[in-house]
Amino acid sequence: MDDTVAANIARGTTAFEFTHDHGDYYVHSEEEPTYAIAYRLEHILPVAERHGLCMRRDPRPGTWGVSTRRPASMDLLVLERT
Repeated sequence: MDDTVAANIARGTTAFEFTHDHGDYYVHSEEEPTYAIAYRLEHILPVAERHGLCMRRDPRPGTWGVSTRRPASMDLLVLERT
């Protein structure tokens, strides 16, 4: 989740509606919260660092945040042990 995707969600132009804000993460559905979860990178990186992980490469955004088409691809974040 980033500001661009948040704006797309507000416009209704994403495959998932992460409108349920839980502070550190957003969920698409309160009834099935594990169906789709979105985190901001600013949350993931400090957690990863605390566990001895770092980003191996820049995240690769999926299609879910820029299109309403399904099936949609998810974001890819590769972490490695430091």
